[in-house]
Amino acid sequence: MLGVKDAKDGKVTISLTTDLKALVFSPDFYYQGIEAFDFATYEYQPKKVEKVDANGDYKNDAPTNVGSLFTYAPDLSVDYFLNPANAKMDADASKYSFIVADKKYTRAEAIHNITVKSADLESHKGMVTVKAKYDGDAIKKIADDKQVTVAALQYAGENGTVTSDFAAITTSKYTNLVLNNPKAATKGHAQGASHLYRTAKAAIDGDASITIAWNNPGIDLREYVNTDRIYREGNNVHSCVAWDENAAAGTVEKDGFKYSFELVGYKSGENETSQSAHAAINQDGYTLRPQMTKGGMQQEFGYDQNAAEIGRQPLVRVTLTDAVNNKIVAVGYIKIEIAATDKKDDQKVVPVETVKTNYTVACGENNILVKELKWHEVEEQVMALVNMGKAEFESTYVLDGATVNAGDVNQFEKPTLDAVALANDKKVGIVSQTTTDVQGTQTEVLDWNVKNNYAYEQFKTNKKDELTTYVRFTLREGKSAANKYIYVKFTWNPEKKNLDPTTSFSDSEKLKSYWYGLNEAKSVKETGAVPTDIHGNVEVVGTNDNKKNGASSDEANDEYVFNISNTLNGNKLVVSKLTGDYAGLNNQLEATFHFVDGNGYYAKDETSISKLYADKACTADNEIASMDIAKGIVTLSNTEMAKSLLNKVGHKDLKNTLTAVVAVKATICGNIDVPVSNNTFNVKFLRPVNIISATTDPFKDGVTGGETKDIKMVFTDWRDHNFTDRTVTKGHDYFEYYGIKNITVVTDDATTDLNGNWNDKLNTLTKNIKFTWTPADGNAAKQIVANDYGKLTYVNNGNTVGTFHVHIPVFVTYDWGTLKAEIEVTIEGTVNNAKRH
Repeated sequence: MLGVKDAKDGKVTISLTTDLKALVFSPDFYYQGIEAFDFATYEYQPKKVEKVDANGDYKNDAPTNVGSLFTYAPDLSVDYFLNPANAKMDADASKYSFIVADKKYTRAEAIHNITVKSADLESHKGMVTVKAKYDGDAIKKIADDKQVTVAALQYAGENGTVTSDFAAITTSKYTNLVLNNPKAATKGHAQGASHLYRTAKAAIDGDASITIAWNNPGIDLREYVNTDRIYREGNNVHSCVAWDENAAAGTVEKDGFKYSFELVGYKSGENETSQSAHAAINQDGYTLRPQMTKGGMQQEFGYDQNAAEIGRQPLVRVTLTDAVNNKIVAVGYIKIEIAATDKKDDQKVVPVETVKTNYTVACGENNILVKELKWHEVEEQVMALVNMGKAEFESTYVLDGATVNAGDVNQFEKPTLDAVALANDKKVGIVSQTTTDVQGTQTEVLDWNVKNNYAYEQFKTNKKDELTTYVRFTLREGKSAANKYIYVKFTWNPEKKNLDPTTSFSDSEKLKSYWYGLNEAKSVKETGAVPTDIHGNVEVVGTNDNKKNGASSDEANDEYVFNISNTLNGNKLVVSKLTGDYAGLNNQLEATFHFVDGNGYYAKDETSISKLYADKACTADNEIASMDIAKGIVTLSNTEMAKSLLNKVGHKDLKNTLTAVVAVKATICGNIDVPVSNNTFNVKFLRPVNIISATTDPFKDGVTGGETKDIKMVFTDWRDHNFTDRTVTKGHDYFEYYGIKNITVVTDDATTDLNGNWNDKLNTLTKNIKFTWTPADGNAAKQIVANDYGKLTYVNNGNTVGTFHVHIPVFVTYDWGTLKAEIEVTIEGTVNNAKRH
């Protein structure tokens, strides 16, 4: 249906069938992340109390134990949503059953000792509430299972059986139920310190739990009572914790318990009138009101009130009853003192107008908020509250903490009688007290200052909507007034919080001739591609200004170091300026380069250096490169891992070249991250040296004494400069510059097509054909020199052969690792095709 008022998007979907399709469990809570319901049992010592009234003298009233410990298992109550919501179902309990499953069962099976007692389809539209009874054995089985047991509800309808989703079953055993005063309980209070008195005598002899004004229209006793209990898990006994918020919450009633309140009469001294006769409890059973007696006897609720009641101390007995089994579970006593004023009125709060000033992140520890509160701004409010003039107020009250340090007075989290001053590190800024001249009168001023860093932490990190704190004026010693404290509330709730500046790393900052498309060899200037890559390399042979790029000396000496900043406009990293509310932060905006995880490599920042590793643990042996985050200077690490990765492929195989991912990051104030869009790019480490070819002149089989040939190799660098081409080397010895120090030929690993398969090793096919390697002579510095790469000698001590080929591995060691190639050797058929006899 369309255009339905209050429907989402103006549409309502009506199921055209009333057949039940699904039952969806409505969880009470989650157990280990699983929807769950709880089987609870209560173990208690039943008690007995005598009948009392408000007029008698029952000062020795106390509960007595009856029988042995009793265990009570309340009915389980579970809710399920119907799909569709208008599904036609029967409330007949016999059509409902539970099944359970866990790792110990080979299949799901019915629990016959959990009996469905009723099914309520009327209380909540589109839902069914199932009540089930279970016994101790069922609970023990689940508790001892040591696994997560799950249960589902089955409904056997006319059109088949529908099974709900499974939910976890938990079991709870509660003992030591005791009545407690939640208003007296504070975090960290001693165990039992807020529990109700256990006997009438203890209450009479002890302090009053509630103070009430003689003219109070009535208090709700339920607000002063709740139940503590101990949770037991096997042999483990957990601490005593509250079951319910208070007796008004209706929590205990769900499990079949109830609270009741009675006035207990007792006489004090020579007075023949009971203390408790000076109060009455309304017919609702919990509203208590101070009132006068008549003829020394309690009167109906609502009788006259008079200040003559002051000083009386009525006594209330509180009973927690298991209403299902009609057994008393716990008993406690509350003594009430009737006073001139309510104790709850011993403090007042003056709310200062909420500060709505916008907050924008800023740098430093400067005050970002300064709220000045002159006394005359709250004078009228204070006078209205305490009925005092300025002079009387200042002589009656003192600002809490001002006598110790007026520049940083005490602050409080809540405006309560038992509030404790906040520690310095918990204060919300600083509130100070000063005096100033206002129209010729020295007037007290309260200044609330909040520093930027604190505001940022609260609004951004802790995601607070507002900042609130209280200071208070405390009644001076020797003074009397109705209110012990006058609290002043400060609140900052910015209309707008500017917490998230953003910037970008624009492609326009990239010099097109230095940037490349993804895995492309031609620059963006040539291709027009999106600039994603830069190519790093060793120092250019013959250059003499390399210190600016991070090298150890100006003169090039084959260091693998380069500067990313050289690829950017002005040779410096720049991100887009902050705008709008953040424009004032541009002088604090800093951008840096960082390696980030990617391509199977892992990044780690160390103060001013960012490093790249080949392992997630970032161990030293697996370090690949380091980078100065401010300057963008990248240095390839001198580790075997770095060299191995560098030499895997030549510089033209850009897809498989060693590639790091670099991100541009920005901060303000030195430690606040500013998201940067378009901020990542690739840095490719080009292999410095390549072996283009490795060959010999063809060998002729059958030459007397074998035949020896020079090994011929062609070396180029990352620019494709041939090492022996003087037109590009321009007088520089590339072999010396790149540190070509050793050539090793491994003849034992030679492969051949002698038998038509290149995977065959030569020495496996035949022992008669041999190659012998003679190393290069080199120079005095043991450096390989041009055109002297060693020799190969070929000998065939077997039969004549036709032409075949051999590949012999050759390894070349240079400054940045080891290159591997294969010498391609051709052996032509035996001389004159002669035959051996």
